[in-house]
Amino acid sequence: MLPAPLLVAEGLRWQTPGGKRLFDGLSLLLSPGDYVWLSGPSGVGKSSLLRLLNRLISPAAGQIIFLGRPLGDWPAPHLRRRLLLVGQAAALTKGSVADNLLLPFGFRAAHELERPTDELLRRALGRVGLNELALDQAVDGLSVGQAQRLCLARALLLRPNVLLLDEPLAPLDPDSQALVDGLVAEFAAQGGAALMVSHQRPEKANRRLRLVDGALEATPWSE
Repeated sequence: MLPAPLLVAEGLRWQTPGGKRLFDGLSLLLSPGDYVWLSGPSGVGKSSLLRLLNRLISPAAGQIIFLGRPLGDWPAPHLRRRLLLVGQAAALTKGSVADNLLLPFGFRAAHELERPTDELLRRALGRVGLNELALDQAVDGLSVGQAQRLCLARALLLRPNVLLLDEPLAPLDPDSQALVDGLVAEFAAQGGAALMVSHQRPEKANRRLRLVDGALEATPWSE
């Protein structure tokens, strides 16, 4: 028996505030183990789709079901802990590396999770190739690539069901790209699902979708 899908989107329609229609009946299914590369030209709405799935914007029509419940039935903080978006711009606050890793654990949505120890925080940094960072190090001196990987480390500590990733490979060197690609594949293999928007090809993704004319098309790897 196939596992129940984690996320189902059907018949999504949405247009920009300026009236440009980006999605016209778009549908998407994410199941445990899916690592999906979402590609397409700039400006077709890839980032907007991630925001729709994370309920940062609302569709004009259609529905999204997450873990068997309509998206609108989820309290927003709990939804965004389990259906977690890592955006293009690193969402860090002033303070230390540890402050930023622990920030979500002060919110009610993460109360079901145990607050990570310093050892777990160091392990999380190591997983994303940031062994050189000290927990008490200020984040304002981090490179763009380091900041992006720190956000991914924090996301994984929150143990989401689905990861939505917006161009996480863009600021990274090839070795760091391969490391992040492998981490996302590992996350999916452990029963999660990931949808990655990227202009770089994630070698370990197991599905490829292309956003074309407001709909998603399954696309061969060779294209």
